[in-house]
Amino acid sequence: MDKEAIRQYKKETYELYKRLHLCTACHQQDAYTLNGRALCFECGEKNNARIKDRYKNNADVRAKEKEYRQQLREKYKENKLCTRCGKPLEFDTTKKSCKRCLAKMRQRASEYRMKKELCQECCLMVRKGV
Repeated sequence: MDKEAIRQYKKETYELYKRLHLCTACHQQDAYTLNGRALCFECGEKNNARIKDRYKNNADVRAKEKEYRQQLREKYKENKLCTRCGKPLEFDTTKKSCKRCLAKMRQRASEYRMKKELCQECCLMVRKGV
């Protein structure tokens, strides 16, 4: 078998197991397909641990990832796509992110300011009891 045939076979088996709601890694347990997942809990945990370990212990991987993200962002910017999710932007916008991503960023910033007890408008510390 050549590489293309192997790639096609793996893709077909992945889709089959996903359609059958089985884990695409161990093919044994029920995957969390209702949440859009393709791995069972155990395989998902193993995968997360492997990725975190690989990323944490290897500066080379972090550097490559950073460079890849920068290139991808530039490519999205050139093609008038959201620099965060890659979806098309509105024609008349000057922003670099779509409305959905902007709303998510605003929500996260607001939650952060609430957590750190900062003013929602000026980001200065709020004094208690005043």
